[in-house]
Amino acid sequence: MLRKCPTGESKSGKNFKIIDEILETEGPLDESEQETLLKEFEEIHFKTTRFWRRALGSVLMLMSTIYFYLFKEQINDPFTTKFTGQLRLVTGRKAASIFLAIQALSLIASSLLLLLRLPNTIAKSLEEPSRRSMIIMWSSLIGATCSGAYWFSRVSLNSQLQHKPGFLWDLLWEPAAAMLSCFLAIVTLQGLHDTSERLRSLRADVYRFKKV
Repeated sequence: MLRKCPTGESKSGKNFKIIDEILETEGPLDESEQETLLKEFEEIHFKTTRFWRRALGSVLMLMSTIYFYLFKEQINDPFTTKFTGQLRLVTGRKAASIFLAIQALSLIASSLLLLLRLPNTIAKSLEEPSRRSMIIMWSSLIGATCSGAYWFSRVSLNSQLQHKPGFLWDLLWEPAAAMLSCFLAIVTLQGLHDTSERLRSLRADVYRFKKV
């Protein structure tokens, strides 16, 4: 159970002040206290959902511009960037362009899904992700993973040709960043969905009781 600090300030912060006060009452909670508690949890979840979707979506949008830049440079002036330039002996011009484009599109798809579908009400923040949304997110992860696997193989082959043991570690950011970002987007969305499920379950378990 959450407890108050000696000063009366909640350890959990101002957002949890009402929750602390209700949870510190003895005996079962009546209907009004249960409703107040649920509303506080739902409001916190609503704010948390908007914050993480906006923050992560913005990061993915920024990263997608980096990959679009690499793609554009590969099209206009092949193998001039540091990443593709070091791998020019082990990859083709078209292959490099295709996999860079897949990575950029994977990131932008995940980013737009997070940013354009921000819930504007508490009720919407409690809804399950649509089937189409999850298909887009998983497709983005698969695309980023396939592209990452290709680049990992090119980096490994390049290291072997240069007779250097292991990977060229300065090149691993490119395949890893897109893959991990798309994975993080799914984990975040799933985590928020799990919380909303718990809140719906709590609301379904509300019992009738009034204090005399």
